[in-house]
Amino acid sequence: IVFPYDYEVAKHWDSHFGHWIVKRAVVNMSIVHLYYSFWHVSLYGLKWSTRPFNTNRVYRWDKLLHNMWYTTLGTLQWTAWEALMLYCYATGRMPYLSNEEAFTSLYYGTSHFLICIIAVPLYREVHFYFTHRLIHIRSLYTYVHSVHHRNTDVEPFSGLCMHPIEHLYYFTSIALPSLYLRVT
Repeated sequence: IVFPYDYEVAKHWDSHFGHWIVKRAVVNMSIVHLYYSFWHVSLYGLKWSTRPFNTNRVYRWDKLLHNMWYTTLGTLQWTAWEALMLYCYATGRMPYLSNEEAFTSLYYGTSHFLICIIAVPLYREVHFYFTHRLIHIRSLYTYVHSVHHRNTDVEPFSGLCMHPIEHLYYFTSIALPSLYLRVT
């Protein structure tokens, strides 16, 4: 584990927890940007694929920076959700499955894992489908989802290149599994 959760620090919404959040944001940003940059350089710089899809496409740095900016906003929102969930776990506002509970009983740990490995992706797909349909309503599409659809030629940073309101819809997928399956 590169940067574990500190439940003791998370119990108090103070400067110590604020420092933890900043460190976590740096870790999350590093992971996301290094991963996407690797694929961007591999696909475009090293020409590992027959890209672009749009043969008339002209590579533009401003498009890349635009996508990176919205990816950064998404990663910061993801970090905020992560910190909020950690705070709720640490203060007992939400139940979570500790390592001791998960690994004490082989039967319970295994069955919980199997339920989660089936239920969470299924829930995630249903959630994504309905939230995606919702943001295709004309008013939401015009002002929110169109940011994502400006990417006429898909590249690695375009996946999280969304309006912050769309990030809000996208990241709410953590809510129900966290509440009912006690996954952290």
